[in-house]
Amino acid sequence: MIKGVECNRKIYPCVLVDDEKYSSYALRRVLICLSVSQFAEFKGVSDKDKDEFDYMVHLGIKHALNLNCFAYHCDKDGRLMCIFSPKA
Repeated sequence: MIKGVECNRKIYPCVLVDDEKYSSYALRRVLICLSVSQFAEFKGVSDKDKDEFDYMVHLGIKHALNLNCFAYHCDKDGRLMCIFSPKA
């Protein structure tokens, strides 16, 4: 489980770690979001290797630190969690 604070909206710009659920697996992507419609995908990976899957969250937080912006995790059930805040 990823530690974070549940929230209902994103503050832009931000970094989003996004999980997409498919029938037998999930994909995790790190997106750098400039606005609702402007984003760039950093990388994608399947969850075959849990260490690599969790490393994507680490990359998302690292990017947020470098950009001094919020980082969020949207899990496969659609819950939005704030996993890094520059105000913290």
